[in-house]
Amino acid sequence: MSSVDRLISVWLALLVSFLCLASCSRLEKKTLPAAFTVEVKDPLFKRISDASQSFHVKASGTFNAGTFTVKGVPLKCEPDTTFIFDLNLPIEEPGKINTGVATGKLITSKPLILSAVPMPQTILLENGKATADVDLVKALGYFLFNVLQYQAVDQSGGGDFRNILKTMVAQEATIDLRPDAKFDLGRLHINCDKDSRVLFTNVKLNEDLSYEGQCLLDIKFAKGCKYEGKKVDIEFNDGDTDFVFLAKRKNGIFSLSTDKNLKPLNVQGVTYRFGKTKQCNVTGDAILTFKRFTFEKTEGADHGDLHALADLDLLKAKLYLKNPKMVLTAAFKEVINSKLQIDTREAGREYLWSTAKAYPAATMELHINRPNSHVEVLTTDANVGPVSLDKQGDLGFFMDNGVAQLHQVSWSNGKRSFKLITAPGSTLSIPDGKDFNLNKDSAGMHFSLPLAIKAGAADLIGAKTKLHLSNVKGNVHVVVDKEIELNSDLSLTLDKCAILGNNPIDVKVGAIDLSSKSGKSLARFKTCSITVPDEALLATITDQLPQNKEYKMDKIVLKNQKWRYRDAVINKLLVKKLAIDKVQWSNPNEESFSGNCDVEVDGTVEKGGMLSVIKKTKKWEECPWSATGHLQGKGKFSFKFIPNKCLADSGLTYQVGITLPPPDDVNLDWDDVSKGLFAGTERSIIVGLIKKMKPVTLNYDGKIDLFKQKRASMQTLSVENVVTKQAKDGVEIGFNADVSL
Repeated sequence: MSSVDRLISVWLALLVSFLCLASCSRLEKKTLPAAFTVEVKDPLFKRISDASQSFHVKASGTFNAGTFTVKGVPLKCEPDTTFIFDLNLPIEEPGKINTGVATGKLITSKPLILSAVPMPQTILLENGKATADVDLVKALGYFLFNVLQYQAVDQSGGGDFRNILKTMVAQEATIDLRPDAKFDLGRLHINCDKDSRVLFTNVKLNEDLSYEGQCLLDIKFAKGCKYEGKKVDIEFNDGDTDFVFLAKRKNGIFSLSTDKNLKPLNVQGVTYRFGKTKQCNVTGDAILTFKRFTFEKTEGADHGDLHALADLDLLKAKLYLKNPKMVLTAAFKEVINSKLQIDTREAGREYLWSTAKAYPAATMELHINRPNSHVEVLTTDANVGPVSLDKQGDLGFFMDNGVAQLHQVSWSNGKRSFKLITAPGSTLSIPDGKDFNLNKDSAGMHFSLPLAIKAGAADLIGAKTKLHLSNVKGNVHVVVDKEIELNSDLSLTLDKCAILGNNPIDVKVGAIDLSSKSGKSLARFKTCSITVPDEALLATITDQLPQNKEYKMDKIVLKNQKWRYRDAVINKLLVKKLAIDKVQWSNPNEESFSGNCDVEVDGTVEKGGMLSVIKKTKKWEECPWSATGHLQGKGKFSFKFIPNKCLADSGLTYQVGITLPPPDDVNLDWDDVSKGLFAGTERSIIVGLIKKMKPVTLNYDGKIDLFKQKRASMQTLSVENVVTKQAKDGVEIGFNADVSL
């Protein structure tokens, strides 16, 4: 039985008691006790009465004409006899109805005749006593108790009272709830604040105790309200209702319904738990606007059927989605518009909740967990949704195609880990959108999550190293199955490393592979490259070339006698200030260049006497001579990249070969040979001979360390698969590298 059924039953009981009190056997007034207490045993009505502090009713109606027998006493009602009924009943003891504290009055349009004696047209009930001379306490107790308990209301229980009424309309019936009222309606636990009430208006009661009228729920919620369902929990604090329903009772069925939208319900501090084992939730403040609401309960049934459809607007919402493989948290900055559908029936309950589109989350964290690996993605301004909760309590959600501000991507396998911490302005997007169902059987759940990253600057931090990166962009595919694999085509740059001294260069990385299999982790930088500038390379080689290098020549420039000289020999060649310039790519791992240097030549020559010019002589004198000049020539240098255990310890070996032709301008020191009259002529002869010499080839070998400063970032790159090729204004060295995280 509904609460309004029980209230109307109480009103009828008191009404009949007033009628019986009016049927006194004498005209004199007499005050008789009319107080009694009935314990409320019906569970639903008891919960309502426990939370109530009073109820007040104003009603009017018409009596049936005729003579009726009530408890063996004849009662006659004249035709068209109307009445007005007003009752106020404080509820001092929860769970009990005590009319001893009731006050009210009954006014009839015509006197009622009890045992042929007319009764007063106004009967008052004050302090539990009615003005009359007939004691109806016993009859009233039977009637009220049996009606409240849904027991048979036969004649012994006051059944004749029902025959007296023709019609009755309750203009107003108010149940005032206590300020600290707490009551349970099945799985719903309600805490009420002050000024909460249930108001029935214009309730029309028929002879069969069916009725129809309006019901206003004016409930102020206090903190700690909660619905504990089998698949969902709803917790909320504060808020108030202003709901108006059409209330009906007919053929033993009580119903509440509405044919128009109810006024919005504002509720603060909502936590909506759902999903498998209720491990997912959404929190925030809520505004519910019910588009449809019906409730039906059959008398005697333990549960009623509720069907409701509402627009649910969430403010300051936070979403927490979890299953054994994934946790997603998102805090939203916009109002989330969603739909809530509730269908409860004896066979089961269904709660459907969904959003129609994606909403930007001010922050979003995605954690993916497997037994030996973990991935974490932290973003802001991420598009999350649509989200839907199905009839089985399974949740699916989309991460919509959009761009989020990326803050961090982390990966670990228990022993090794890394974090990619990005600079402001970095972005992440899901190129095709992705659908997830977080509550399917975790053993069979697998998916691939594509992430497009454009990070600009970032720091890659591992247990053993920290790399500063720039120009980070590309795709990362997170493959979740028994473990987590990360495959990517990210490209990036290791920022501004100093190569060949203090020459800044970038180490470019074409792709990164990160994976964890069988407890083993691997981070591999693929298609890496560094470009060694020609200018820096030549400057380094030039710097390594000796300022002075002496070559033992023993080169004969004149064998046969010329004039009075023979056996002119260059004994040694001293090269000074060798410089290389104008480099050009020629072959793989080889470049050509032009060069110049200063040379000093020391030699000897055999000199005969003046007559030796015209006749043979056996007397020859060996004399020293020297010459200086500036030589220009061409050369080649070849190089080879020598990888070591890590990039930081790697270097180049090189070979330089320069071919120097005799100079056009030779400064010959001939003083130790001849100072006579013919010295100038003889000097010209020797200079001419030197100019006709074949070019001299000089060779240099050396090794260059690419990185003089052994930066920790370079020491983490173990190189392999090295290739070299020409690049613009330099030499590009390509390689792969395993990175120790």
